[in-house]
Amino acid sequence: MNLRVKKVLKSDQPFRQKLSYMWMYFGKLFLVFVGLLVVLVFFLGQVVTRKDSILTVGIYTQGMSNPVATKSMKREFQKVLVPNKKQEVVVTWNDLAKRDIMAKFLGTVNDHSVDILITNEKLFKQVEKDIGCEVLPVNTGIRSASGKKMKQYMNRNNHIIGIKSDDVEFFKNYQIKDQVIYVPKKSKNISSAMKLIRSLTE
Repeated sequence: MNLRVKKVLKSDQPFRQKLSYMWMYFGKLFLVFVGLLVVLVFFLGQVVTRKDSILTVGIYTQGMSNPVATKSMKREFQKVLVPNKKQEVVVTWNDLAKRDIMAKFLGTVNDHSVDILITNEKLFKQVEKDIGCEVLPVNTGIRSASGKKMKQYMNRNNHIIGIKSDDVEFFKNYQIKDQVIYVPKKSKNISSAMKLIRSLTE
């Protein structure tokens, strides 16, 4: 400790003056220490509470998005996949009428950060052409809740790569009509995607 500080502490000055002097001398150092401590606690908190996504579902509809329905879907999907406390299902419902959404859509497709896509037929065909779609675990003879044969999109080998949202009872509850459900190639969580689609179409 500095000799000058020692002299002040040993002097007969009032305690308040000693404290004021100590703050003037060590105040900046103390503030730096507190700042570093806050940053450390913040990052530790992020590490402890961080969750890995077990599945990412991207819904892109024209002129419609529903935050309440999005949360409800997330809960239902999590029941099917039963992730542990450090895993979660991510569901985003995006309105294609918004100006920047198409750029977001292309970004998620190109970096393979979405596992299941629900879009209109035009976007589905674009994704199938650009990167391809995975074969879905759906029986070609499966029938929708109405009893009619399910509308299916086939690849060149007659494997199912897309199904209509209208034929899946679950999505009727959320008013998701005339959309195609599919899994882009190189999906990061393909096993979870297939498990969910199998559950929704059984």
